[in-house]
Amino acid sequence: MNKNWLSSRNRGKLWLTLVLPLFLAFMTAGTTDCEQAGPRPENWAQPVKLAGVSNLYKVSDQLYRCAQPAAAGFKELEKLGIKTVVNLRSEHSDRNLLAGTNLKYYEIPSKATQVQEADLLKFLQIVTNPEDGPYLVHCHHGADRTGLFVAVYRVVVQDWPREEAIREMQKGGFGFHSTYTNIVKYLQTFDPEKFRRALKNRDTLHFSYFF
Repeated sequence: MNKNWLSSRNRGKLWLTLVLPLFLAFMTAGTTDCEQAGPRPENWAQPVKLAGVSNLYKVSDQLYRCAQPAAAGFKELEKLGIKTVVNLRSEHSDRNLLAGTNLKYYEIPSKATQVQEADLLKFLQIVTNPEDGPYLVHCHHGADRTGLFVAVYRVVVQDWPREEAIREMQKGGFGFHSTYTNIVKYLQTFDPEKFRRALKNRDTLHFSYFF
């Protein structure tokens, strides 16, 4: 009887130490894409540590990306040199959080499941104006909407191959959620030249939704 009880207890330990972690890993697989294996490519966005700001990366000298900053974080971002903030959240304003700073502010309310190309164009028109940079773009987590907008910036403005922009978005450690297959499909098929023409002509061409 005692032997059977010990055997049962050992099975419980085995479940807790070996089986349960594997089960949890299986259940969470696919929620976010894994980080790039091996050394991080030098041209990818580089992580920046700053109080009050999570998931902060330097994309270029002109552009940074992050998750939603705290009020203290915006002050630290201003000290870092950021001049303009672009908020992609659809139901949250930063206006109260920006109190006490001189940061310029834009809102482009968007959703990861349904973003208008006109929003992408507006973003590009903002961040390609060197006078108001460096810029910071953020959404809630700094992963999906921010990932999309930065990937389009990479392709249209920096002339990256779309495959590399997608790989950075998915594997760069930003927390991109693989459930947003619509974002990946859009990046695989969108027309960068349409955006470049619109930027050059300061145009407001008819842009469409994607899902």
